[in-house]
Amino acid sequence: MGNLKGLRLKKGYSQVKLQHLVGVSTSSIEAYEQKVRIPSLPIAYRLSEVLGCSIDYLVGKSNELEEFYSLSQSDKNKVIELIKNLATK
Repeated sequence: MGNLKGLRLKKGYSQVKLQHLVGVSTSSIEAYEQKVRIPSLPIAYRLSEVLGCSIDYLVGKSNELEEFYSLSQSDKNKVIELIKNLATK
């Protein structure tokens, strides 16, 4: 969970707040951040949803789409539409 703590702090969430949003214990969040424990796939998915990133970014495997995931939904839709338009040319 290479980027978990940074994403949590960027969102302004405490470990307790993230615990409530994801549905796990505070000790689990702490263990994930310290890389003592690895979350199950459903928990990793929920973390990525709550933190607005991909699972790849969450675990430190990719940073390519960080800017995309930080956009508002409206801006994401514009980017997707632009990509579709470029692909059809």
